[in-house]
Amino acid sequence: MMTKNTGSLAEQIHSYLTQLDETCSRWSGWLAINEDAALRQDPKTLNSLHSSASQLNEEIQSLVKDRAQILLQGSSGPKGNASSLTTLVRELPLELQSGLHKRIQRARRQLANLQRLHLATWLLVHQNLQYLTDMFCILTHGREVTADVYTDQRHADRGGGQLLDKAL
Repeated sequence: MMTKNTGSLAEQIHSYLTQLDETCSRWSGWLAINEDAALRQDPKTLNSLHSSASQLNEEIQSLVKDRAQILLQGSSGPKGNASSLTTLVRELPLELQSGLHKRIQRARRQLANLQRLHLATWLLVHQNLQYLTDMFCILTHGREVTADVYTDQRHADRGGGQLLDKAL
């Protein structure tokens, strides 16, 4: 039996998944521009992408907050043990579940693809930066200093794409 609360919850989940889809599309486009700029070795474009990266990060943080609110509202329901959106959808009436399950599966695939794109773009940009740094060192000091990206011990964010799909 569908109540007003479950209908509202289903609408919120639909809205969240729509926002997630739009953000993923923008994120994918941003990564494509980033990759293209790295391949062309265009530092001006790479620097100009910083502001749009900040905007994307704000959108992602907003989505994380929206998801937390949906889970909080879902945990106050009759079963009250929703730890993820998938679990929450399972607790909804059957007539609401099928469409939401398909959208969640699509979002999960989309986020996994973005995670791979994010990592590949990060590696490409890092290797490009390393190449330019090495060329600068050769030109100015007559020697090359390289640190392989895979053995680099600096503390850097390597978890791109994992922010949203943890509790999907």
